[in-house]
Amino acid sequence: MMAPLRFALPLLLVGCAFAGLDASDIDSGMFDTDTPVDTSDTGEPVSLEGDWMAVSGVIDLADGQVVGTPALQLEVLASDAEGVLEPVACDATLASPEPVEQAPDDVTLYGNWRFTVEPGTCSGLPTTLELGIGPLLPTLWPSADAMGASLKHTRGLYAAKADRSGLWVFGLAGTTAQIAGEGAPTSLDPLPDGRYHLRSAYLLAL
Repeated sequence: MMAPLRFALPLLLVGCAFAGLDASDIDSGMFDTDTPVDTSDTGEPVSLEGDWMAVSGVIDLADGQVVGTPALQLEVLASDAEGVLEPVACDATLASPEPVEQAPDDVTLYGNWRFTVEPGTCSGLPTTLELGIGPLLPTLWPSADAMGASLKHTRGLYAAKADRSGLWVFGLAGTTAQIAGEGAPTSLDPLPDGRYHLRSAYLLAL
């Protein structure tokens, strides 16, 4: 039985979610990935246990739907005895997106899809992962600012809880122009056509 997603935690280093991605899959210049993000209100590191995962890559949207083959990677991280996260040497991707109604939540998403998890050499992953794009909530403003993303134009990246009782907002999503804050903010629903860069700001627990 695959492990469900339990909760989210801020990334120790925002750059770790881009590890292993080919330059053709994602433009690493979209976000500043060298800036550390605090893992607690005090700025002190917290001790982590168990396995975690991060999402990064790109999807193409047309008429509010994912088109073509997504280039999305899951990075798995495991904590050692001292609670330090280390990337696991395995490959997992997300494929076969299908639009689904979002999990009930106070936040209304602009688009929501269920992806099949292709685990590759990774273990303990869920069989599917439900991702959506919605508003950039204040909890993600520090991460967006640290990554050099526009707070006015960039969207939030969401994942449905394992029991679909609600949503986790855990990352950033946007086109190159949106992330750079170029032009006036465009319509939200449906999402404008284009290539969207997806990026974890928080880790999802496995």
